[in-house]
Amino acid sequence: MKARFSQYIYLIIIFILAIASFNDALGTSKIDSLEAKLKNYKDQTKLDTTHLKILNSLSWEYKNSNTVKALAYGKRALLLASEYLNSVGSIEEALVLKRAKAASLNNIGVAYDYQGSYDKALEYYIKALRINEIIDDKKRIATSLNNIGVIYYYQHNFQETLRYYKRALKLREELGDEPGIAGSLNNIGLLYINQVDKSNDPKNLGSAIDYLLKALEIKQKLGEPRSIARSLGNIGTVYKYRANLTNNSEDYDTALDYYRMSLSIFDSLEDKKGMSITYSDIADVHHRLGKDHLALKFYNIALNEAKDVGGINEIRNAYQQLSNIYEITKEYKKSLRYYQLYSLMKDSMLDEKSSLKLAEMQAKLDNKSKESRIEQLSKESKISHLEASEQRIFRNFLIIVLLLVIILTVFIYMRYQEKKNDNKELEKLSLVASKAENYVIITDGEDKIEWVNAGFTRITGYRSDEVLGKTPQEILRGSDTNPVTGRRI
Repeated sequence: MKARFSQYIYLIIIFILAIASFNDALGTSKIDSLEAKLKNYKDQTKLDTTHLKILNSLSWEYKNSNTVKALAYGKRALLLASEYLNSVGSIEEALVLKRAKAASLNNIGVAYDYQGSYDKALEYYIKALRINEIIDDKKRIATSLNNIGVIYYYQHNFQETLRYYKRALKLREELGDEPGIAGSLNNIGLLYINQVDKSNDPKNLGSAIDYLLKALEIKQKLGEPRSIARSLGNIGTVYKYRANLTNNSEDYDTALDYYRMSLSIFDSLEDKKGMSITYSDIADVHHRLGKDHLALKFYNIALNEAKDVGGINEIRNAYQQLSNIYEITKEYKKSLRYYQLYSLMKDSMLDEKSSLKLAEMQAKLDNKSKESRIEQLSKESKISHLEASEQRIFRNFLIIVLLLVIILTVFIYMRYQEKKNDNKELEKLSLVASKAENYVIITDGEDKIEWVNAGFTRITGYRSDEVLGKTPQEILRGSDTNPVTGRRI
């Protein structure tokens, strides 16, 4: 059964990767198209909200693949919005510019969030919240509240986390904002998972799974692949914690199944942060199962993905886990090396000022190189390709989601049937063995007795509690036993 399901998962992964290769130019095409449009804006003193939208869009698009560029574009947009506000001519224009400024602040907060610079992220999220409250944009207020809650979660301030999550959920329910409601439900579910992890008390698992399944149902209806991937990963985490508390290996298998489905979607989206987090989750399951060679493999992959996207928190976590596992495997030199890297990041957090300065310089160099290449391409061709690619990826992701739901349903049904059949066979065998006239002995792999029937007790005089854990030879052979008979025994 497990082998058959693994084959299904393998086929689905191959299918998703094929679609990913078909659409792998989409993200780059969108970014290239936006940067080509940005070239038209040389005079930044002339008020043009389209210019601001392009900068904010670039900041948002880069958040999953290059947080350095996301910060650079976000700060350019913030500076431009502030300059425009100083010379605004009407209330309507001021409202548009304040909304753009809030978006810039939020995008900068997201980039810092993805880098693991949580104090900076919180600072910009709060600034965005203040502007959204001034202009009374309830949808964006809810987004800011949710983002602030996320940062408090990372900082282990769970009381504030829940307070901000519930404020965001209430606003989103009032607005009928289904994507936002799904996000809030998902985050509250994660908070309950965290409480289980901290307390080793499984009573919150029911609440966690309820919130996460409600979130997944909404996301599947909306057809949002990245959000679906996150929900699948979160449900996998519930099974992982339950397996850890109950020592049920089947829950670990189920956790891995959810993580693999999540990873397939992140891979097709080229979301390196999501891939890094999911590879770490897979590594953690293998470590808990005692398969440290696999844990090392997947933590190293997680580390490489985190380095590509500049995810400081994910890099630091990978260093720490690699150090721990190399210590377990008695590879002490490697353990020490990764611990030193972990300690360096923990203590210094990469010196934010110098790191940001270096990041902005690199972004300028990258932009110059990109602009020289864009000059050689046709703008019309790129926009046309972008529109066609967006249609393809939307259609294909709907197919992926449907297939994943079908496969998961088939797997659950087949596992149920297999368990039901196994139980029937065991009941039959137990009935036959217990009624047999001759004695019946069941032993484990080391030939130690696990069960005997009533016939054994009647013939030998030994009760079952007297022989459990012993071998048949110890019970049935004595000093006067005929050697030929002994060998037959």
